[in-house]
Amino acid sequence: MRKYATQMEAARKGIITDELRKVAEKELMAVEELLPLVATGKVAICANKNHKCINPQGVGSMLKTKINVNLGVSRDCKDYDM
Repeated sequence: MRKYATQMEAARKGIITDELRKVAEKELMAVEELLPLVATGKVAICANKNHKCINPQGVGSMLKTKINVNLGVSRDCKDYDM
């Protein structure tokens, strides 16, 4: 049984998950280098535990995959066509 709910929780406990290993390999990083980045939230590992066939990806400013998204409409915006 897993002793963690998220990749961040596992990293904070010092648990090196299969997903973390795969992301480290893809990024050509040492697992020991990636672990504290995940633990502090500087890197997120996208890997839903409910999916059986996943290809975990790391997302962060120091990795190959970077995401910067602002979704939704601000309450202050009055002109939705803008």
